[in-house]
Amino acid sequence: MRVASAGQCADLGRKLGSVRRYLGFARAAVAARLGVSRGSLRRIERGRRAPTAAELEGLASLYEVDPGRFEPDRPAPDLESLPRPVRAGSRRVAAFRQILAGAEVALGTLAAPAPASAAGGGFRVP
Repeated sequence: MRVASAGQCADLGRKLGSVRRYLGFARAAVAARLGVSRGSLRRIERGRRAPTAAELEGLASLYEVDPGRFEPDRPAPDLESLPRPVRAGSRRVAAFRQILAGAEVALGTLAAPAPASAAGGGFRVP
């Protein structure tokens, strides 16, 4: 995609910024994934700098949108159709629950008494 005018650059930036905000991505996180500075992404979203083809492809991939949706003559992507990611807090809670479930299983096996052997079993005290 080639951005020809300042108006098209501003329109593209508005589209990219609105999608990022809708999806709940932090500008710093998107910039890091894209390999650009946060300020550079800010300039793109404000229409002060046109993204390179690679940057636009990376943003479209990250946002799970067809890159053609950002063309100047096409309407902005329908935000309601975009998949919303799980918030970081929710991921942390889910990960913590998995850790707890694993710990409960491990503790359950540790806490279970060992079966006594046929030779008198149990612990031997010298």
